[in-house]
Amino acid sequence: RQLLSYRRDYLEANQYGSSPHWAQIDGLGLHYWLTGDTLSRYAIQRLVPVFTYFRTTVGLGLKDFGDIDNRIRARVMMASLWAWRTSEQPAQYTADMDRMLTTVLGAQEADGSYRFTFICNASLNYMDGMLNEALIQYHTHYNADARILPSVQKNVAWMWGQWNATGAGFQYTPNMCGTIGGTEVVPELNNLIVNGYAWVYAQTGDVSYRTKADAIFAGGVRHSFLYGSKQFTQQYSVGYRYFAYRIAR
Repeated sequence: RQLLSYRRDYLEANQYGSSPHWAQIDGLGLHYWLTGDTLSRYAIQRLVPVFTYFRTTVGLGLKDFGDIDNRIRARVMMASLWAWRTSEQPAQYTADMDRMLTTVLGAQEADGSYRFTFICNASLNYMDGMLNEALIQYHTHYNADARILPSVQKNVAWMWGQWNATGAGFQYTPNMCGTIGGTEVVPELNNLIVNGYAWVYAQTGDVSYRTKADAIFAGGVRHSFLYGSKQFTQQYSVGYRYFAYRIAR
């Protein structure tokens, strides 16, 4: 019911003119697979050209443009991935998907971080988690590109420097950044980040990543507050995958 309301009352009512922030791609894809409702598949395919502005007009590799951050990168990549996964002609998406992957991986800094000038030369940690999620889904369902594991591994190692064990969460940003946010600990965002650690454990067998993932997930469960749909979604939208990655070995 939630998915149909979103698709009919938002996407269809607005001729699919969604921003990446409001593009609930996983829900549409899973709804199509579970029900066979081809209008959900159609909605995904309509979103891909809507995001041409981000993919090609300005480019996902930019670091100094306010319309591009890791959340945008993740949602745009996921739209193309789900279009490829559900299309009867998937080959039409592959060249663009390959190009996006190379562009995004090329934007990562040598220390594993991502930096945007409008976020005080940093990134928001939950957005890094969202991008890692998109990269993991690319690796799982599209192409196990050898560059993805080291990219995610470097990023989660860098983010761990902002983990606060007492507060059982990550800092919102690496440093204070005006009206964007500060170094406050926000465990309600943990489960947008946890899969990067659990997946690296599943890929490498290094138990230190499993230990970190367990702490992140537990912090989200014990210290989160679910008073709003936003907070509920932050914890439950992708956090369930943690369990599968955790028992992969």
